[in-house]
Amino acid sequence: METAIQSGKLRGLLDVRNHDLPDMAEYLGEFAAKFADAVNAVHNVSASLPALVNAQGVDTGLLSGDALGFTGQTALGIVATDGSLQRKINIDFDLGTISVNGGPTSPIGASIGSFVTALNTALGGVGSASFSGGALRITNSVAGNGVVFDEPLANQSLRGDKAFAHFFGLNNLVNSSQQTSFSTGLKSTDAHGFTVGDTFEMRLVSPNGAIMTDKTITIPAGNIGNIITSLNNGATGFGLYGSFGLDNGGAIRWTPNSGNEAMKLEMTKDTAPRTGSTLAFGQLFGFSQGARMARGSALSVNSQIAADPRKLGLAMPDLTSVAIGAIALGLGDSRGAQAIFDVTKSRLNFYSGLGVQGRSMTLGEFVSSIAGDLGTRTASAEANMNSAQNIKTEADTRRSNIEGVNLDEELIKLTAFQQAYSASARMIKAADEMYAALLAAV
Repeated sequence: METAIQSGKLRGLLDVRNHDLPDMAEYLGEFAAKFADAVNAVHNVSASLPALVNAQGVDTGLLSGDALGFTGQTALGIVATDGSLQRKINIDFDLGTISVNGGPTSPIGASIGSFVTALNTALGGVGSASFSGGALRITNSVAGNGVVFDEPLANQSLRGDKAFAHFFGLNNLVNSSQQTSFSTGLKSTDAHGFTVGDTFEMRLVSPNGAIMTDKTITIPAGNIGNIITSLNNGATGFGLYGSFGLDNGGAIRWTPNSGNEAMKLEMTKDTAPRTGSTLAFGQLFGFSQGARMARGSALSVNSQIAADPRKLGLAMPDLTSVAIGAIALGLGDSRGAQAIFDVTKSRLNFYSGLGVQGRSMTLGEFVSSIAGDLGTRTASAEANMNSAQNIKTEADTRRSNIEGVNLDEELIKLTAFQQAYSASARMIKAADEMYAALLAAV
């Protein structure tokens, strides 16, 4: 029924509901997510003094058996209340090794589970590491100690688009009840971890709201690549309209075929959560438009920091050049605060929906682009309204000319009738005078 309404106020209201409001909500969700990610990126390698007692990560959607998937190097340290370094753990993901206090290296294995086991061993008696529900947790065992994280200047750790502590959310300043980033770090060869035979449903919608196709995708056995193959199937998937693929960060992106760029994908039904996680397929990869839009309303300041602002990470630890027993975290250090401030100057990649094409800009530039887009839409709507009003006015005028009375024309006709009447009256008078003269002559 909606597609039959092509114009008028109702069509405008439908377009606002179907396109403008969801687009604005997605833009705001993307802005909020990038802001949270940028702030958390620097806060995870910053620290307060005393340092963070226990590092509780967020649900990444990963499983213990998933590939570790990090590259580069990272370090974590245990510091005392005065900031002195008690234990330093160096991790080299490229070499697959871990070492304690510069000592001999040990293997970390290839999976999340094997890495957590190696990290737990490296912490020894000063702490422990565990992984449950997709979240990594590092706990201190010595009263007064805290945990800090550091990244080298070169060859920093990376999975997807995040460093080690940031990926697991071990020292987030901004928390969220929704996934803020869909760069999972997963590869097409990684086991998908969803229930085989489970389904999710997606819909392709035209710009005017017409449903082009509805598809039910069944989770196959195997890996992430097998799910993408199912999505790209020409008969049971969306292969006739475009293609899906994993980007370098482990996010699934949609590339429409030529002529289908204006069409939108919507998820109408999600899967059950990934085994051992709380995240369903659409939530993990951002397929659900609701999940993308909700990011803007799901943010909150870390409750511990909100309750005690002294826990805000204003300093940055030095785990590169500082020896055991020396001060690795200084009370007068404000580099963490400066890094948070500089977030507004950083260039970030902003995406629209599942699109493959990101836009590199600062947070301020993105806000300006949202305002510009909103202004353009408003101006276009006003122009369309004025154009429609002008057409209506012209149509009313033409109808009135046909159906109604034109006063100017009627006045001219009345004047002509008046003059004709006057002429006739004069002729009658002349005839009367002639008749009277004839009678008098007789």
